[in-house]
Amino acid sequence: MSADLFALWPKDKLLAVLICLPGTSTEIVTESDEQRARAEAFKTQKALRPLELVPVGSVTLTREATESQHHRNTALGITIAAPYRGRGYGSEAISWAVDWAFDIAGLHRVTLTATGFNIGAQRLYERLGFVKEGVQRESVWFNRRWWDTVLYGMLESDWSKLRGISQS
Repeated sequence: MSADLFALWPKDKLLAVLICLPGTSTEIVTESDEQRARAEAFKTQKALRPLELVPVGSVTLTREATESQHHRNTALGITIAAPYRGRGYGSEAISWAVDWAFDIAGLHRVTLTATGFNIGAQRLYERLGFVKEGVQRESVWFNRRWWDTVLYGMLESDWSKLRGISQS
């Protein structure tokens, strides 16, 4: 990896991952076209021929300030481009990032937020095992209206239960 790519790495991130799909163009593809493209790319991929990727989102874990790192907390951020929402990419990315946070990075707590109007995100976070911990009332101004920010958290013990891992 070149040094130029490392210069682009966000300094406040413990983890920053670009979510990409294999593709032959930047056009939005249907699920069946996507499956065909993956199969075709796998069959025709050569050692020196790079697979063309279509970025569809990103997932990040924010690094705590040095004086707070002993608390082992992180904030998760997720963005999925509108045409790719509702296809499971966000769910897969969040699950992967949470697994990485607890299993690899040894963190204790992962938090994230959803804006009050984003009911789909709130349902997803709760389905993935995040616990609603609070609300910041009228903290976001969007579309000429104030919206709440809903706070979610997952502890390592919550994650262990979800994954069927016994705590020692």
